[in-house]
Amino acid sequence: MSSRAGNIVTYESFRDEVLEYARKETAKRHDDWPQGKVEHTAWCLGLGGIKYGMLKQDSEKVIVFDLEKNLSFDGDTGPYIQYAATRLKSILRKAKWDPQKGLTAGDLKALSEKAEKKLALQIASYPGACARAVKELKPALVAQWCFAAAQAANEFYRDVPVLEAPAGVRDARLQLAAAASSVLILGLNLLGIPAPDEM
Repeated sequence: MSSRAGNIVTYESFRDEVLEYARKETAKRHDDWPQGKVEHTAWCLGLGGIKYGMLKQDSEKVIVFDLEKNLSFDGDTGPYIQYAATRLKSILRKAKWDPQKGLTAGDLKALSEKAEKKLALQIASYPGACARAVKELKPALVAQWCFAAAQAANEFYRDVPVLEAPAGVRDARLQLAAAASSVLILGLNLLGIPAPDEM
C-alpha cells in the first residue's frame, strides 16, 4: 500500500484476511477440535503472524507481508516461535511438571549436550536483548532474540531426549525446558504475541 498513491489497505480488512486464512489452516489440521478452540488458536496465530511480521523488520525498511510465508510454521515467523513455546509446554505437560518442585529438581551439572548449552546461553541473553531494544528503540531486537530462542529450543527437543532420559538428567532437562518456555513466552508477550496451548 502507498498513501501517496492512494492505495490504502485498512487494518480491519488486512486483519480479517489474515485471521480467515489462519482459521482455515487450523481447522484443516484439527478437524476434531471444537469451534471455539479453532477460533482461539487461529486468533493467536493470526496475531503472531501480523505482529512478528511487522516487528522483526527494521523500522526504516519497507515491510513486505506475504500471508502464507508469515503464517508458516517454518522459518522466521511468529507461528514458528509460537510453536516452539507450545512444544516446550507440551513436554512439561506430558511430564506432569510441577513448577514448585521444579525449582530444585535435577542436577544442572548433568546438562552437557551442545543443544542444552546453546539453549541455556540463549535464555541468559534475554535481559541483554531487552536492554538493547529499549536503548536503541528497536523492538526488532526482541523479535530476533525470540527467533534465535525458538531455533535453540527446536534443536534441544530434536537432539536431546527429555522424557526418556534417566531420572536425574530428565529432571534437569525439564528444568531447562521450563526456563526456556517461560522466557520465550515473556519475549512473545513483550511483542504483544500470545502463545496458544496447542497448535
